[in-house]
Amino acid sequence: MGFYKLNVDASIKKGICSSFAGVLRNDKGEIAWCFSKWQEGVIDVDSAEALAVLHGLELARQHGIEEVEVEFDSQTVVFALNSSKNDLSYYGRIIEDIRRSSLAFERISFAWIRREANIVAHKLAFSAFARDPSFFSLHIPTPFGGDVMSEIS
Repeated sequence: MGFYKLNVDASIKKGICSSFAGVLRNDKGEIAWCFSKWQEGVIDVDSAEALAVLHGLELARQHGIEEVEVEFDSQTVVFALNSSKNDLSYYGRIIEDIRRSSLAFERISFAWIRREANIVAHKLAFSAFARDPSFFSLHIPTPFGGDVMSEIS
C-alpha cells in the first residue's frame, strides 16, 4: 500500500465532552480516509490526543497500511511515544496500547508539528461536536478530498 501520513488532533469542551479526529494521506498527500469521534465526560487534552493516535493506527491497520508517519501537535504525547521508558502519567495506559498497536506496522514514527500544519485534523476534531458521537471512518476518493474537506470548514 505504500507510505501513509496520519495527522491527528483533539478538542475539549470544558465540562462537557472531548473529541478527537484524524486524517490519513497517501504518499502523494491525497486524503484517503478520515475519522472523528466525540464522547461525553471530560478527559484532558493529552489523553484525547493519545486516543486520536490509537484510533488512527487502528484505521490504518484495518486498511492494510504497513508504513505510517504520525504527526500531531502534542509535544508531551510525542515525547512519551518516542521514549523507551514506561509512562506513568494519567494517559500511560493509552501510550502502552499505542506501542502495542505499533508492532503491526513495518515502519512507524511519531513527530510533533505545529497546529498550523495540522489544520484539517484540527477542524475535524472541532467539528465532531456537531455530529453523532459514534466513531466514524470515511473513505474519501482522492479527487474529491478537497471538496469534502471544504465542507468541514
